[in-house]
Amino acid sequence: MTVRNKNNSKPCNDLGQVEIYDIQGNLVKKESLQTGLQKINLSNLSSGLYLVKINDPQGKPLKSIKLILE
Repeated sequence: MTVRNKNNSKPCNDLGQVEIYDIQGNLVKKESLQTGLQKINLSNLSSGLYLVKINDPQGKPLKSIKLILE
């Protein structure tokens, strides 16, 4: 999965976080965003439905999307 920050393409200490939850609501992956375009490895996740939450550096939700892994 690739996450792109439209506001900043330069490396930075903290552009926010991506949190991935399984269908039961368990946090299964959490990564800090440190560049404008960042790849997140999902190969260790099983097939299924996930909720991806993207938060700003203060933890405020910016976007939520559903993700289906097959």
